[in-house]
Amino acid sequence: MAMSMGYPDQHDEPYPTEMRAARTRVVAACMSAGLAFLEQVTPANVTRRLDEGVRIACGPDARAAAEIGRTHTGRTMAW
Repeated sequence: MAMSMGYPDQHDEPYPTEMRAARTRVVAACMSAGLAFLEQVTPANVTRRLDEGVRIACGPDARAAAEIGRTHTGRTMAW
């Protein structure tokens, strides 16, 4: 999204205002349509991302972020 909006090097937060607005709009559209939104998360931001509506997460420290996210949401692994 950053590249298409003219910010080729803006792949990390803080995002410019128009990028934040576009992201918010896409997350809302996904939630309205029952689609999961994918976002990169870290242990430091995973709870905020989940509260924003992110339902699929990835990232460099995915295992730690997943544990924090599971505690935050009360979810457990299926196995």
